[in-house]
Amino acid sequence: MRRLMGLLLMSVCLGSWAFPAHATRVRKLTLTQTRDQADTVLLGTVNAVTTRAGAGGKMVWTDYQVTIEELLLGAPGSSAAEATTVSFAGGRHGALDVGILGVPQLEVSQRYVLFLLARDNYPSATVGWGQGIYKVLEIVIDAVRRTVLLSYNRQPLELDADGALFRGSPIVVNDQGWQALSMQREDFDASPKAFEPLILDAAGKPIPQVLTPPQTSAVPIADRDFADVSHLRQFLSGELQESLAAGRQ
Repeated sequence: MRRLMGLLLMSVCLGSWAFPAHATRVRKLTLTQTRDQADTVLLGTVNAVTTRAGAGGKMVWTDYQVTIEELLLGAPGSSAAEATTVSFAGGRHGALDVGILGVPQLEVSQRYVLFLLARDNYPSATVGWGQGIYKVLEIVIDAVRRTVLLSYNRQPLELDADGALFRGSPIVVNDQGWQALSMQREDFDASPKAFEPLILDAAGKPIPQVLTPPQTSAVPIADRDFADVSHLRQFLSGELQESLAAGRQ
């Protein structure tokens, strides 16, 4: 048992390099947990993407160059006033092709809100892998242009009747417009799972992680109150709360 625990701890320490092909689930975080775990939160645009080989030539890293529009949370580093590099494990570099299940991918020319971790050589630069990534999109609903902050799994940030923030039912936004999708728990259970570090208590025993259900929006999309960057600023500063009603996690 001691040997097994040692191997498990070693796998955590080497987590940025030793990724299982059938990677495990990333624990579902609330918006508050996502905010509190972030070292910085920035609004910016991806302007370029490059790849590089890691130390030893067995790992590929994908680097996204992000022009910073606004630092929403955290103190900027000496070289992060106007731009920064956001890195994720995996990708193709020359003849080396490393695919890692669940690692997020960003789009060039797309605006994002990114909840970033200050960790070197960690597989995901963002909190909770895709949970710390929001596209900033403009959609037209009933002839009114509205800003939508769309999460990596297509859930927009919305405001409930009390003005609290939550993740709504997913929508698809593309060149043809927008489309509401049905929210099925099975869709999330079948989605790609990513490596999650083992969390131990003071006695060295694994702490069970409780999976929270996705939240839903029952109202039609035209009547949904989408949050924008100004609402997110308020949430990050503590002026706006998260809605923790049943099913909203």
